[in-house]
Amino acid sequence: MSARKVVIPKAGGYGQLRLENLNQLSPGPGEVVVATEAIGVNYADCVIRMGLYASAKEYVGWPITPGFEFAGTVQSVGAGVEDLAPGARVFGVTRFGGYATHVAVPRHQVFALPSKLTMEQAAGFPAVFLTAYYALFELAHPRPGTNVLVHSAAGGV
Repeated sequence: MSARKVVIPKAGGYGQLRLENLNQLSPGPGEVVVATEAIGVNYADCVIRMGLYASAKEYVGWPITPGFEFAGTVQSVGAGVEDLAPGARVFGVTRFGGYATHVAVPRHQVFALPSKLTMEQAAGFPAVFLTAYYALFELAHPRPGTNVLVHSAAGGV
């Protein structure tokens, strides 16, 4: 199977999503290439597609491959990466580009997959889970007996 990625050539509706071949990725120094098995899908990805995400315009522009979080298996490592080897099960984050069968990211953006998490769970951990956790426990500071209203729970966060 060839490597593929989702590409959005210009802002618009869902019809803008294109599946394209992805050139072979080689890790640079300090990088890891991961064969993805699951990716996080977030509201921010929709905002990118609509052309409303300022960072997407500033750092990437059009065309763009959305996606911030992924889980998979290390395919290769670049020079200087000595604590991971091909075959390691990992999850990680990327600044765009996650909607792909393979991603290349700096080593510090990849983490060992805990045995209790599935690939799908891990792929939603960095942006979705940690954002909700931060909002609840670092900002709201609920105490025992506190009631918490969760609304719009259909979104990732």
